[in-house]
Amino acid sequence: MIYKNKQEVIVMGRGIAFNKRVGEDTEEDKVEKIFTLEDQNITKKFKIQYTFF
Repeated sequence: MIYKNKQEVIVMGRGIAFNKRVGEDTEEDKVEKIFTLEDQNITKKFKIQYTFF
């Protein structure tokens, strides 16, 4: 998970987390897919549900 413009973004790609530690930067050339929550209402609901896990 990375942050883009103070918004959480989930990225996927082959080998993107290989030998990485928490807090390390990801290499942009390995990013294949980017997932974001655009709707603020959905974002709020997701954060509420996520805190219960």
